[in-house]
Parts: sequence; C-alpha cells; structure tokens
Amino acid sequence: MKVIGVIPARFGSTRFPGKPLKLILGKPLLQWVIEGAKKAKAIDEVWVATDHEEIAALGKSLGARSVMTSPEIVSGSDRVFAAIQNENVDVVLNIQGDEPLITGDLLDQLISPMLEDETLPMATLGRK
Repeated sequence: MKVIGVIPARFGSTRFPGKPLKLILGKPLLQWVIEGAKKAKAIDEVWVATDHEEIAALGKSLGARSVMTSPEIVSGSDRVFAAIQNENVDVVLNIQGDEPLITGDLLDQLISPMLEDETLPMATLGRK
C-alpha cells in the first residue's frame, strides 16, 4: 500500500498571509509540520501542495515533494485533491499545514485503521 501525507500550504491566507513561512522558535511553521510528518513510519512520502514558489522550495529543501497548485484553490482539502488527483496512491493524509506539534506517532495512529481495513474511507484523530 502506498501512503502519502500531503500538507496544503497556501501563501495567500486572508487572515494571516505567508503563515507557512512565519518563524516559530527560529524555524518556519511549515518546517515543523514536515519534520513531524517525516517521522511517521507508515507514510511513504510527504508532499507539500502549495501555490507559492518559496513554500515549494522550503518543502523540497526538507525532503518533501512539492506540488504546485492553483492560487484560486481556497480550501486545504481541495488543494490536497488537486495535488494527488492523477497519482496512484492508496491512502492520502491531509496534514494541516498549521500544526507545528504534529508527530509521526499521531499520524501512524491515524493511518493504522486504514491499513487494517481497506474499505475504511476516512479517519480522523480525536480524544476525550
């Protein structure tokens, strides 16, 4: 099974333009997310779906595949779909680009049910 994690990272947010590139403790927000995602054992590839060359370059520099998508796409889910629509993958994770505390362990927990039951269409993390 091929599992990819796609991080939608839009530059042109109306509430916080350039958010993926903003520094948190000396690193861009997007870097924290990529580094956490790359620690997941069940993810074969981490991608960044973006509308901005500087974000794409950051993703590539951190070992993620960067896929350019239209700046007209306004939702992260639509950006993920645009990135993977012509790809042959079994499981796609939509990893939010503004989750600097995401860990590989959490992502592995999310992926696990889908690997065990191929008919499961989607999953989300939650806690009491």
